[in-house]
Amino acid sequence: MASAETDAADAPVGASGGSDSLTGNRRSDGGTSEGVNGQPEMVGQARNSVLSKISELKGRLADIDEVPEFLYDAPLECLSPQTEQNLTYFLDPESDVMSDRDFCKDYRGVSQWLGLDIAFQRYIEKIDTRNKLKEVLSMWVKEGGVGEVPPADIGHLRKCLIDIDRPDALSTLATQIGNKIFLFVSLLLAGTCI
Repeated sequence: MASAETDAADAPVGASGGSDSLTGNRRSDGGTSEGVNGQPEMVGQARNSVLSKISELKGRLADIDEVPEFLYDAPLECLSPQTEQNLTYFLDPESDVMSDRDFCKDYRGVSQWLGLDIAFQRYIEKIDTRNKLKEVLSMWVKEGGVGEVPPADIGHLRKCLIDIDRPDALSTLATQIGNKIFLFVSLLLAGTCI
């Protein structure tokens, strides 16, 4: 509860009685007006404003079918395990269908696009593992930016998925990244109301 001195200091000049410094609402008994759950009304209004912005942001991110350009330089290590796993669902099954640029439309196409060592490409085809794409991405991270291998970042992964003609995998990547951005921004905005 605010002291009488604080209430008097917050009151507009010439006002009598208590004042709620957050809303300007004065009560005749000198107390403060409170909103929901004992919070001042302005805090409740701010919370509603933030929740409205979060809802609007969620609606915009639901339409994302492209990776935001400001994330192109983000390293592949930033991909969550769930995002990697979702990409694996698309790119691990071998496909003999070729893209317009003569890349396989699976993990082998990613490896070819990267220009990874032929011995590695043959090795990865022969090993019996479910996460062949993960092996390719790990090698990319190790060799990225060395020689002809492009840097291991989101922008180059995006370009690779376009070149091997996998818009489905690109859409999944964009959606996953969009959801992570939404979660981060939501937590950041919600933190301003706590």
